[in-house]
Amino acid sequence: MGTYCLLYWGIFQDTLVWIMHSWRHNSFYTHGFVIFFICLGLFLLNGVKIKASIFQPESGLVPGIVFCILVTIGLLLRFHYLIGLSFIAGALCLNRMFLTNEQLGFVQLPFWIMIIVIPVPFLNEVSGYMAYTVSRAVAIMLGALFTSVEVDGISVLIPGGVAFDIGTDCSGASSILALISIAVLWLVSFKDNPKITYALIALTMPIGFITNVLRIVFIFIVATAWGMEYAVRFWHDFAAYIFYSMSLGILFVFWIVIKRFMKDEIRLRKLVME
Repeated sequence: MGTYCLLYWGIFQDTLVWIMHSWRHNSFYTHGFVIFFICLGLFLLNGVKIKASIFQPESGLVPGIVFCILVTIGLLLRFHYLIGLSFIAGALCLNRMFLTNEQLGFVQLPFWIMIIVIPVPFLNEVSGYMAYTVSRAVAIMLGALFTSVEVDGISVLIPGGVAFDIGTDCSGASSILALISIAVLWLVSFKDNPKITYALIALTMPIGFITNVLRIVFIFIVATAWGMEYAVRFWHDFAAYIFYSMSLGILFVFWIVIKRFMKDEIRLRKLVME
């Protein structure tokens, strides 16, 4: 067992350090530690209630094969994301080999949730493209309010000399990822029709994008009324909380509407074994 643990640590040590470093220093994943401790709490609460287990290696065959493929490609390419996914696959494999179907429903859930906080590759490149797209969307909305709007790359200028650069921090990628994380935790807490779950996850992206564009438009309006310094120092961060809360509210309304349309009752899911 000790040899196995050392081998496991040797494979995942660098990747685990990379993940924790991303949670600490990458603005896209500042919620990573919160999700981790929630998942760890769920795993421990359910794990201590397992009285007996059975060894059924055939049940872990599929996730075991997935683990081998992911970890091999990840180590050969030094691709931390694939190695991180293989860690999840390895954990699911062990769960299926030693737990009953009833126990699996509780113990493996935290591992599935953890997938959302494994840093996605090429996110900086994607957020750069999103910043460019956001600047165009902001310019279109500002065009309905001001006589002339100029766009140069990610820079947006309106009359009065008010100009802002829509950088990666304003691209909306971080708020969309955080919104997806909240949506996943929310959805796993309720018994929903799978179609409702997929619909809500898909809606997080357009809702997060649109509310982020509205936030930036609002900052432009504040800058024209009270000055750029006031808009940047106060409203930039304050508006982020307001519009992020708005995106959560919109998502909640869609959830209620879709559930009523599909005549699906609101029922809490049991997350901890009795």
